[in-house]
Amino acid sequence: MALEILWTKQADRKFDKIIDYLFHEWNQKVTQAFVKKVYDTLDILAGFPEIGTIELKKRIANSE
Repeated sequence: MALEILWTKQADRKFDKIIDYLFHEWNQKVTQAFVKKVYDTLDILAGFPEIGTIELKKRIANSE
C-alpha cells in the first residue's frame, strides 16, 4: 500500500517558484520534464518510503 505524500504550504510555494523560473528561463518542454520527474520520484517514494531519509533523525544525530 502506497503512502500519501503531503506537501507543506512552503514546499508547494517553492515548487511553484521553481516551475515559474524554469518556464521563463528555459521553456515549456524543460518545465514539463522537470515536473514529470518530480512526480515520478514522489510516486516511487510513496510506494517505497523506506528508500527515503528522515531529516529529523539527521538533525538530531548532528546536534549530539
